[in-house]
Amino acid sequence: MDIHKIVEATMQVTEDDMERASAPMVEEPIPAEPIVGGERPEITPELIASLVEQMPELAEVDVNMLINGINVEMEHFETVGGDVAIIAKVAFDHMKEFPNADYYAALAEMESGLSEPAPEEPAPGGVVEPGGDATITPKPDSPFENVKK
Repeated sequence: MDIHKIVEATMQVTEDDMERASAPMVEEPIPAEPIVGGERPEITPELIASLVEQMPELAEVDVNMLINGINVEMEHFETVGGDVAIIAKVAFDHMKEFPNADYYAALAEMESGLSEPAPEEPAPGGVVEPGGDATITPKPDSPFENVKK
């Protein structure tokens, strides 16, 4: 008795199954899953409920702070391929870093200080006259003290 007949009799494998199994495998490309992406979604109570269903730990933080955090982190929407769940997780992680503070209120305050123009400072080693150029005055211990102008 040939091996194929034995396998077929004992394992319920047909001759067709054996032929398919011994044929060279052709790898077909696996279709890529679409990235969540698209347009930035509106942060609605339904979206928040869906995110909390996916990630129950989100319920540990104040929902208004979570919404604010997601809105702030939406600046990274394209960076994360439009995955709002990742954005929500980042917001949650930031809030958990400082559980006794409003992370996003503190961030807004810090960022508002960055948008104010920096005060004018004199050029290093010199004085800036209003409406004029910087005058370089070497310091007494400067190696350039004896350089002629």
